[in-house]
This record gives sequence, structure tokens and C-alpha cells, in this order.
Amino acid sequence: MSLRFRRLAIRLVLPLSWRLFPHRRGEILERFSATEADSAWHFLDALSHVDQPRIRARLFCNALEETHHAALFAAAARDHAQAPVRVPIRERVAIFDPMKGLQHFYAFVYVGEKDVYDQFDAYATAFDAGSIRAIFSRLKQEEDGHMQFAEQRLASIDRRSSAVSRQVRAIRRRRLLESWARGWSRVLDLAATLVLSATYFAVGPFARTACGRAQAPAPLGRSNGRAR
Repeated sequence: MSLRFRRLAIRLVLPLSWRLFPHRRGEILERFSATEADSAWHFLDALSHVDQPRIRARLFCNALEETHHAALFAAAARDHAQAPVRVPIRERVAIFDPMKGLQHFYAFVYVGEKDVYDQFDAYATAFDAGSIRAIFSRLKQEEDGHMQFAEQRLASIDRRSSAVSRQVRAIRRRRLLESWARGWSRVLDLAATLVLSATYFAVGPFARTACGRAQAPAPLGRSNGRAR
């Protein structure tokens, strides 16, 4: 989905989910934490394939920053969760591919960090908690640094930029399809939850009354069997 549509969806759907389903607040924030922790893992994985000490140090710093981001979101999740939160852990597939090299990795980082940078304002607006807004506003600046680092590394690898442009476009198309799939899945989940909630509130009182009548004891003096 386009950036404008994604930002609009974030500003419309997230506040609705945040207010209607407060029991899911911790889960929402914990997912952000898991995403940031996953980014840190990818930076550390790529670090092992880099020889230059300066670049290794920068990748390590990026991993530390992503780890710190994960800790901030995890702390916010604990503050807003109404029950212990457990987010399923997906099997990681390394972004760095030895067959494609570091250029592909930096292109993937550039596209991903740019998406994050462009959407963090929408997330900050969607949440009504000032402390969470502050996290997004603060992290946006550090994500911008990661994006600029990836852009600089791409320029140093291929100054013609033709191959880089092709990779960036291919990765952006892939992420676009993945974003559509995730977005529609979340919209359908929200719609199903709303329908079930509306059904419960509409039918629940009648079902409760019917169950109460069925379980009520029979009046004295009445019997289904014949007296002996």
C-alpha cells in the first residue's frame, strides 16, 4: 500500500483498536519491541561479514540502538498491559545473503528504515499516551541515522547507482506486497472482533435470560411423573 494510505490506516485503525480493546495494548507495544529486537539481530548478523573496523563499529552501534528501542517498547508494554503478554516468535531469516552481498543488505536496510522514518509520525499521532508518543518522536531521529548510514554505504559500493536503484525498487515492491498482506489481515481481524463483540452485546442478554429460565427449578406441586 502507498505511504499515504499506510499512514492514514495507522491513524484510523490504531486509535480505534487502542480504545476499544485495552487488553491488547501491551501486545501492540510488545510487537514493536520484537520488531526492533529483530532489526538488532540483523545488524549483528551482517557485522560478521564485514572486514572494515569502522563499518563493523557502526553496525554494532546500530544494533545497540535497536536493542535500546526494543527495551523502551518492552517497558511501555509492561506499563500498559492488563495481563502478561506473549508475542509468538517467528523464525528469523537473515536479510544478509552471501549470494547477494552487502549491497543487497544495505538496500534492504535503507528501504526498511525509510519506511519506519516516514511512518513514525503517524504512530506518534495515533497513540493517545504522551509517554508512547515521546518514544516514537525520539526514535525517529535515530532511525534517520540508520537510513543515512545505509544510503552512504550504497553510494560507496556502486557510484553509478543503477544497480542500487534496481535493488531498491525490487525490495520496495516486495515490502509493498508484504505490507498489503499484513494490513488486510489486521483489518479483517479487527472487523471480526467488532462483529463478535456486537453479536455478544446484542444477543447476550436474550441468551442469558433464556438460560436462566431453562435452569430455574420447577414450581412446587408440579411433576412430570405420575404419583404412585
